[in-house]
Amino acid sequence: MRYVAEATEARFIVTFDADGQHRVEDAGAMVERAIDEDVAIVFGSRFLDQRTKPGWLKKRVLKTAVWITNQQTGLRLSDAHNGLRVIRRDAFERLDLKQNRMAHATEIVLQLSRTKLPWVEHPVHVLYTDYSRAKGQSMINAVNILIDSILK
Repeated sequence: MRYVAEATEARFIVTFDADGQHRVEDAGAMVERAIDEDVAIVFGSRFLDQRTKPGWLKKRVLKTAVWITNQQTGLRLSDAHNGLRVIRRDAFERLDLKQNRMAHATEIVLQLSRTKLPWVEHPVHVLYTDYSRAKGQSMINAVNILIDSILK
């Protein structure tokens, strides 16, 4: 994000997970929505419709993470750890990320919540394939991140 802010004149940045779970069509629709509705942040949400099937345990862990993140940020997101996001330049220029790996997801939401810039959620279809499951975050690591975010 720092590189985009310093080296380009991009109006938006799109973040996504590198495990193949996100669809280009969703990212494009989210950019269009950011432009059409003049919002600074569009958070992807796998829970706004029924297309994504995360499984019972994963859904429980994700919903717990949502509750904790909402308590920390004051936002009311339905999916706080979806890697697919569209962030307008004025929002991403205010980010100063210190966390790495998956912990940065909570940090992004927390810092964006402090900007008080307008945001929306957009329904996305997260694809759980054998590849994305092998590359994605383990449930144990997700629990560790939850515990870490509670202690901070």
